[in-house]
Amino acid sequence: MVYMAGDTLETFGIEDFLEMSAIGSTKDVNVVVQFDRTAGFDSSYDNWTDTRRGLIRAGDTPGATWGTSIGEVNMGATSSLSDFVTWGMDNYQADNYALVMWGHGSGFDVSYDDITGDSISAKELNQVLSNTPDPIDLVGADACLMATTEFAYEIKDSATFLVGSQELEPGQGWNYTPVLSDLTSNPALSAVDLGSSILNHYGQYYQSVGFNGLDETLSVINLASLRSDQPGNLATAVNGFASTVMGGATQRDLQFLDWYRDRHVSFGDGYYDYGDIGTIFSGIANDGRVSSGIRTAAQTVVDALGTAIANNYAAVANTATGLSLYFSNKGYNPDLTYSSGNLDFAADTLWDEFLNWANW
Repeated sequence: MVYMAGDTLETFGIEDFLEMSAIGSTKDVNVVVQFDRTAGFDSSYDNWTDTRRGLIRAGDTPGATWGTSIGEVNMGATSSLSDFVTWGMDNYQADNYALVMWGHGSGFDVSYDDITGDSISAKELNQVLSNTPDPIDLVGADACLMATTEFAYEIKDSATFLVGSQELEPGQGWNYTPVLSDLTSNPALSAVDLGSSILNHYGQYYQSVGFNGLDETLSVINLASLRSDQPGNLATAVNGFASTVMGGATQRDLQFLDWYRDRHVSFGDGYYDYGDIGTIFSGIANDGRVSSGIRTAAQTVVDALGTAIANNYAAVANTATGLSLYFSNKGYNPDLTYSSGNLDFAADTLWDEFLNWANW
């Protein structure tokens, strides 16, 4: 099920539709799409400007005769996503389900509707996922910046794997044709193997075309490993690090921690608060100048990250290890939306308190 909030990305949405229809649905695999188009962006394929949904068959094109019009839909509304998932499950029942959130992403929100300015927040997505008729095995985010710890943590109890990028994605996004070729050739593909197919073909495509605008990344994240009943889960580890630093860091410790905060690997133009967990915490863990308790707590985070990442691709080595974490700069409080009311990660850990801590 591919939920395509086209709008300013409409041209790329059409390209991805055609990539899907190059393989299309089979007797064992259904590919269903809800595609929102808007006036003023792309006039090809009949230039329709409402929202349509339907099954993609081999050779289909995204013209006005494809699918069924459902009027002009706010793709950023929770009800729109819920209706699509329910429709897909009711009409195209399957043993396994994947839901791809397609469009603009900002780390905590995805599938922006450019007309209304609305989007599907992490909390809203979890609300939909936790109320589906059948469980979703894989959630994909074919969007920028969505491999964040906070986003993954929000949906951890409602899906098994997440595929997302720490970095901005090129407009072309995922390469759907070879992924669907893999899936239709082996309809019993597990969720983690489907995620790895998406990741592998993503990396292969951008390596082959030599795209130079971005340093592409993609991760397959084991959401089950983030759940509270899993010993050593990432949230517990990050919480332990925050508690250890706030409870006993010396001025010397803070001096070196400042260095890692200020020089961490970050992602996205204008989104420098998203830091790579692996490079930040492994640096701290291996720095003998930092107190041993803090180094041990940092290594615990690194170990938990290793359990959470099922597969990872980074075009530039040693820059992206699979998950980002919101990491506001010194002297700047986190955004007001980074709160326990908006994010379960903030509610369940001390990370937001740590970011607001005066010494940090």
